[in-house]
Amino acid sequence: FTMLLKGNDLMLFAHNGDKYTSIAYATNHTLELSADTKDVSNKDMGNGCWSNSEIGMYSWSTSSENKVSDGAENGHNYNTLFDMFLKREKVKIAFSLQTDNIDYASKLDSEYSAPADGWTYDAANHYEGDAIITSLSLTAQNGEYATYTVQFQGCGALKKIGNGIKKK
Repeated sequence: FTMLLKGNDLMLFAHNGDKYTSIAYATNHTLELSADTKDVSNKDMGNGCWSNSEIGMYSWSTSSENKVSDGAENGHNYNTLFDMFLKREKVKIAFSLQTDNIDYASKLDSEYSAPADGWTYDAANHYEGDAIITSLSLTAQNGEYATYTVQFQGCGALKKIGNGIKKK
């Protein structure tokens, strides 16, 4: 049967040279695919009164909204993403369900934190591609927890590995 997925199980991971690690303290992840359109309208189509289009180039991007931390966690934070941004290098990205078996029902929110070794992505089922960091913004509102947003622009194809996103 079909299972609906909760957003807290779906995460954005960035490769750190050794393995994929999550982007720490995330509150939201977005994956967007889009396509350019080309106008192929002409006088012979639709009696010359209707426009017509076809798909041109595909593109993809992803973003993550996060709380700022002091950098003590297992996962990327503002500081590590800042360093990646300044290197101007491509980053391998995976959008995946986390595969750590967490019994949320038996834990109070205050008792739970991320696994000591960081979240684990589903190596057999995910979306993957190379990307560059195009934006990194830090917000520090008076009296609130500081937040940051990172945006990645895909470089080349976004690949569906296995079933893409599938709960086991």
